[in-house]
Amino acid sequence: MRITQVEYRRLVTTAEYSNTTVGATATVDEGQTPEGALTEVREWVNAQLAAEAGQSERANRLRQREVDGEARLRGIRSRLDGLRRQWEQAAPILEAHGIAVGDAPRFDGEDDATADAGDATPF
Repeated sequence: MRITQVEYRRLVTTAEYSNTTVGATATVDEGQTPEGALTEVREWVNAQLAAEAGQSERANRLRQREVDGEARLRGIRSRLDGLRRQWEQAAPILEAHGIAVGDAPRFDGEDDATADAGDATPF
């Protein structure tokens, strides 16, 4: 019997509990053994899975960084809201003692729209 084609498929379970299958079929070239062709196909399939796993891992890390950043931003906004409330309570006391206070301080890059938006911004 002469083998003219080889096929290799691999099924893996991803971190998201789903399955991915990668496979390939190759024609055995003249002068090549079926075992040699199978080795080449197996190496190619494994390389494809490794590349896909690397991309998936990178995407997971980026998603986690985004989630962490959003949580940190919510914490900063909450702290800033608390500081603004303290300022609003302290300003009349300072003015009663003759200290001009004006508006609550703004931070670099913050304007009235940013300060008033609170959690309404899409972050």
